[in-house]
Amino acid sequence: MSPPKKTIAIDIRSYEARGIGRYLQLIVPEIIKDRIFNVVLIGPSRFKYYKEFEAADQYIEYNIKPFSVRDLIIYPQLKKADLVWIPNIHIPWLYWLIVRPPYRKVITIHDVNPLSLKNNNYSLIKRNILRFYYFFAITLATKIITGSPFSKTEILRFFPIANRKLSIINYGFSIPNIKAKKEETNVFASDFLAVSSYRSHKNIDRLLRVFMMLAAKLPQSVFRIAGVDINVLPRELQKQIMLYENNIFLMGYVDEQTLQQLYLNTNGVVVPSMYEGFGYPVLEAVFYDKPVFCSDIPPFHDIMGENANYFNPVSEQSIFQVLFDGINGNKKIDRKKYDLTKAKYSSDRMVNEHIFVFNGKA
Repeated sequence: MSPPKKTIAIDIRSYEARGIGRYLQLIVPEIIKDRIFNVVLIGPSRFKYYKEFEAADQYIEYNIKPFSVRDLIIYPQLKKADLVWIPNIHIPWLYWLIVRPPYRKVITIHDVNPLSLKNNNYSLIKRNILRFYYFFAITLATKIITGSPFSKTEILRFFPIANRKLSIINYGFSIPNIKAKKEETNVFASDFLAVSSYRSHKNIDRLLRVFMMLAAKLPQSVFRIAGVDINVLPRELQKQIMLYENNIFLMGYVDEQTLQQLYLNTNGVVVPSMYEGFGYPVLEAVFYDKPVFCSDIPPFHDIMGENANYFNPVSEQSIFQVLFDGINGNKKIDRKKYDLTKAKYSSDRMVNEHIFVFNGKA
């Protein structure tokens, strides 16, 4: 007689976020489909009817926003859960301290950007509040997952107490099963594509200034940024960008099919971040067999080794020169090494390693 299946509760409130969302979208549907666990999903009402969640054993509507005061003290009662997985640091730490629920608690820490970078969008007060969140998340978690050796090093730099709980699981990717044919989508063609959000460490302002320099020198060039809307830019930068309306396209939010078309129809993917815990656009570029032009920072080296075109992210001249050379044919790409990277960072492997942790075997 086989033992009863464990029950895992998964907090999916970040399912639509850019980086964390991609991570969840690759893992959660597979865990539901595998039927290894009884799966309870915790998330907002609007997610309840998503097709990929139909086979979940239970859906608990929870509309309180992460990092709110209410989220600290109110959380669904999970009497039959063996484990709860919160893929971020927004744990209900006050609730857990008071109630002391018996289930195992697994969290994912993607990076410690608010603590590592002083020149970011976080005020000193907000940074200190987040330091408390990190501390309690690490203290109360049974197990902590992080996505790269660099992120582990950064976590331990601030919180050495995390050492025994940390497991590195390389994030993975697989191309969505969407019919986006290259020959039908030339409207999405570009010399370079960036997929990002508008946050200081993403370095978008600097990249846009470089794109303008390239457009002035190469009037036929085309650059696209998905995930960033022109309205979020400083007013002066908006005015400058509008002078290059035939060269630079800020596309804002794009759906999965459009994103796939953008990847299929670009000549290169540029990732100018000054700091990342991992870096999904770099990995996505590999799976779409596109050359990578990225910042010379440790997480990108972890993924790409020497098989990328690196630049100094704080130097506009460095970014310009590397991208200019790329447009003129200097694109580093080794198909055999790309295949090895795809195997190392497959979504199947990532899912299996998470299941291993959830089963308490790591």
